[in-house]
Amino acid sequence: MKSYTQLSELEKYKIKNHIGSLAKLVMIDGKLSKSEVGIMLSIAERYGFPKADLVELVRDGYEALYIVPATSEEKLEQLYDFITVTLADDTINLKELDLCKQIAETLHIPTSKINPLIMQMVEFSRNNSNFIDIKNELIQLL
Repeated sequence: MKSYTQLSELEKYKIKNHIGSLAKLVMIDGKLSKSEVGIMLSIAERYGFPKADLVELVRDGYEALYIVPATSEEKLEQLYDFITVTLADDTINLKELDLCKQIAETLHIPTSKINPLIMQMVEFSRNNSNFIDIKNELIQLL
C-alpha cells in the first residue's frame, strides 16, 4: 500500500473527506471522548492520514463534497468506520445513528438493508472485529 504522500490528489481528497466526515460525527454531540480520539487516530493511521491534519479536522470541522466509494467493500469499510466511531464511547447517540443511516443512504445501500446492516456492524464492532475479518459476511447482507 502506498503512503499517504504517494497518493494522487484525488485519493488524498477521498481519504480527507472520509476522515472529515468521521470528525463531524464525533463532534455531533459537542463532546470528544478519549475513546473517540483513540478510534479516530487508529482509523487515520490505517489510511496514512497525518495526525496533525486529523487534529485540524476535528478542531475546525470539514465540509466538502462527499465522493461515494466505487466498490461495495470500500462502502462497507467506510460505514463500519462510522459505526466503530459511534460506539467508541459505549453509547449510541441518536444523532450519531441518524448520521450513520444518512451515510448508508449516500453510499447507495438499499433502504431495506440499512437497519439490518447497521445492527450487524454494531454487533461486530462491540466484539472488536476487524473489518478484514468480517467483510465477506457484511457483503452478503447487501
